[in-house]
Amino acid sequence: FREKFDMRAQAILGAVAAQPRSLEELVAHRFLYPPGYEDVYIEDAERKTTAEHLAELMAAGRVALHEGIYRPVFG
Repeated sequence: FREKFDMRAQAILGAVAAQPRSLEELVAHRFLYPPGYEDVYIEDAERKTTAEHLAELMAAGRVALHEGIYRPVFG
């Protein structure tokens, strides 16, 4: 489980490093479920999981949030 969590966190960090993004943009990217997979709970699950990853990345000093946009922290 932890390995999957870490892989997803790295993918989110990579997406933010490539282009600073909002939570909604990251949710639309689909890090948890594959694009095209639809169900009533998918968007909420993506939002919750992505927000958890972002919170962990911010706590580790790897991502910063400014005016609703997540950006990588270098250095």
